[in-house]
Amino acid sequence: MKNNYTISAQFVNTGAKFDEKAKEAVKEAISNYNTKSLIAKNPKRIVDYSFSADEMTLVIELESEADLPMPTKALRLLSSYLVEETCLDKSLSGKQLFKMIAARAEENIPNMIATVPGMNLEKFKNLSTDDKLIEIYKLLLG
Repeated sequence: MKNNYTISAQFVNTGAKFDEKAKEAVKEAISNYNTKSLIAKNPKRIVDYSFSADEMTLVIELESEADLPMPTKALRLLSSYLVEETCLDKSLSGKQLFKMIAARAEENIPNMIATVPGMNLEKFKNLSTDDKLIEIYKLLLG
């Protein structure tokens, strides 16, 4: 069974945004991360990522074979690559690039989604972010 995590990352340097240069660096860093992580003791993979509308938050969907007690630590390689190989070292505060918050993707969500008439997990995964939020809202209202 795979463990899924959603991690929100913002630059420690307050007010810094993910401009086009930073977005391209993130894209390259994720590709590098996924390639190098394949040979790790516990393979992990960034399966998706997006930026918030205000360009201040990077949202990462991380998948791991093993349970991760501190999922944000699993992204150390990503942060290191961004600092060492790109222009993002200007965003450092001390030795830290990002402040991160992780949330575990709940294992019972697929079962909850299945209770929505006409909805299954595959259909849900193919929805846009806004449509997913609408479906979750409907589910919560019961």
